[in-house]
Amino acid sequence: MTPQRQAILDALAKVNGLNPTASLPAPIVAGSAWPAWTRATFRNACLTVTEWFVFVALPNGLQAGTVEAGDDIVLDVATVLWPVGKVVQVEPWQIPVEPGQQAIPVLRFTLEV
Repeated sequence: MTPQRQAILDALAKVNGLNPTASLPAPIVAGSAWPAWTRATFRNACLTVTEWFVFVALPNGLQAGTVEAGDDIVLDVATVLWPVGKVVQVEPWQIPVEPGQQAIPVLRFTLEV
């Protein structure tokens, strides 16, 4: 496991109610949290910026409950990720599942390390 992935997992473990895993868990349930490496940008020969998506699964019930759970946890997750890297943005996202099934609502944080 890369040191960056481990640092993200260690940070997520500080948030009550989250169950961080190194990669996409199966099954995904409310509180599942995992990093996904998205790209590395070479700024010069000495500096590389690595971008991660950090996903946090939300309850998949009534929309009001999903929204409230997301509102309640955004700042907690962003706060623990800041020591790891730059939190660029957070957005509502959905993880697709089998065709014909409802997608899983998540928060997707973009983190630059």
